[in-house]
Amino acid sequence: MERVLADTIAFKPTMVALTDARVMGEKLLVRLLIADADGERMLKDLRDDSGSASPDEDEGQPREIKI
Repeated sequence: MERVLADTIAFKPTMVALTDARVMGEKLLVRLLIADADGERMLKDLRDDSGSASPDEDEGQPREIKI
């Protein structure tokens, strides 16, 4: 993950969320959602517009990691 943040993206992220992880053979594949401050605000607005979800509906949602 450090390599992705350092070498792959051209902006300073304020949020990284692990959205999926799978094991294929001997490899661990992960899908990350990486956002800057503007993207983080947009995601928050989208989440707020969708209404409040019950705990069961939150299951499977990305978990945010502040950096």
